[in-house]
Amino acid sequence: SSGINAEYGDPEVVTQSPRELAHADHYSNPKTRVLVSGTAEETGIMHVDDSFKVNAYTNMTLLRQDLIQFFSVISDSDPEVLEEQVTALYSSASPQELWDLLTTDLRSTCPMDEVARSMSTSVHHTLHRLYISNSQHDSTAFHAWDTYALFGFTGWPNLSPTSQDQEFRNSLITILRDFANNRTEGWGVYPDTTLFLGNGELEMRNQTPQETQCNGLKELELLQYGWQN
Repeated sequence: SSGINAEYGDPEVVTQSPRELAHADHYSNPKTRVLVSGTAEETGIMHVDDSFKVNAYTNMTLLRQDLIQFFSVISDSDPEVLEEQVTALYSSASPQELWDLLTTDLRSTCPMDEVARSMSTSVHHTLHRLYISNSQHDSTAFHAWDTYALFGFTGWPNLSPTSQDQEFRNSLITILRDFANNRTEGWGVYPDTTLFLGNGELEMRNQTPQETQCNGLKELELLQYGWQN
């Protein structure tokens, strides 16, 4: 229809490629607020969905072998050196956490941060960033966990939400309701601040999600593999 960008399908909020939003020739008035959100360990869904058949990384030896093979395919750098440089960025993580965080950072979190940073340069938009590391039971912050929680944990077989899960759902609903009603007092703009929603209290931090890791991965030229969906 008239006024809708055929490629991006949004007549008001993102009327231009997100990376080029600052140069959009059509925008809402007054300034439009945009919320960019994502979960911390997208690939963690593979550990909670029986339809995925994956090997858990119980030790660093197996993980190092797979990372060296992985880097030999996607980079011209020495894969063994690259593996050491990358794993050093996640020194406090267990082997499985390292894999889940790394693959999500490469494909989602870091590219999303770069896009959000580009969007934040638009004088017609105000960017806010939400980073969700909340996890269900003993799992990780898997892909779509926030969506399942938002809609009452329906559609996931054999899921019995705990009181902690319900608290997460309530916090998420409050965040989105306040954002929709322009009640964002104290919530700074991105990239200066990010709202972190984990398994405890909400935290407003003066940093971007996975800032150290994303900066390191960028220096190693590993951030050209973001999701294209």
